[in-house]
Amino acid sequence: MMFQAISFVLMTLHCTIQAHSPKSATCNLVKDSKTGQQVAYESIVKKYKGAMNEQCEALKTLDGCIAPFGNDTFMYRDVFTPACLRHNVCYKCAKKYNWEKADCDEALFRDMKGLCSHLNLKKTTGELDCTATARVYYLTVSVFVVKSFGVQPESWCSLNCSSVAGDPFYTYTNTTQMKNLVDWKKTSGIGGGVGGEKTEGEVKGEEEAKKEEEKEEEKEEEKEEEKEDDEKEKEKKKEKEEEKEEEEKEEKKEKEKKKE
Repeated sequence: MMFQAISFVLMTLHCTIQAHSPKSATCNLVKDSKTGQQVAYESIVKKYKGAMNEQCEALKTLDGCIAPFGNDTFMYRDVFTPACLRHNVCYKCAKKYNWEKADCDEALFRDMKGLCSHLNLKKTTGELDCTATARVYYLTVSVFVVKSFGVQPESWCSLNCSSVAGDPFYTYTNTTQMKNLVDWKKTSGIGGGVGGEKTEGEVKGEEEAKKEEEKEEEKEEEKEEEKEDDEKEKEKKKEKEEEKEEEEKEEKKEKEKKKE
């Protein structure tokens, strides 16, 4: 677990150092937790911002899960974005509402675990599962991310929605858990492709699976038809044999009569 946390930090530092490099655009890629493809993280953040039930001024300036970065970016960053948005507000408005760093970080961990549970994503070979990854995020943020906490509050921190959007204790109850703060229908096609609507890949996959099922059903039907045809042929053959036997019996009787 500690190795994973150290890797997290090294990955972040590597990208920060190369911030002005021509290749820095790769630092904005994130792995889609369902398809495994690399996606521009900005597009994920933008859609999640639009999917948050609490549309607050704070969302406009937030970057989601700022770390980790890298060509082979850390798992589930896309999935954890809603939790990171709340964590960002908690950090930026902490001075205004006297929120403690530990409370903000624990809320992040709680919210990430809630998202893992809600989305029920299957891990790929060689990766940590979602909850284990959430713990690595939590440990790394709680230990290494210090400077961004308790900064001068943004003007929007005074808004009522900000006091809710960053409150580290808000997601304790069932009704206000992280999964209930996102309109999942609006998240189609981003990150894990979660939500009420299916992604294009999922739809295509389901269509192909359906076609395969239909082919299998057709094969089964053909087998049944062949079986029925075989049964009919057997019946016909049996009938013919019985008819032949009857004919032979009749012939035999006729011959015996003639002899008499």
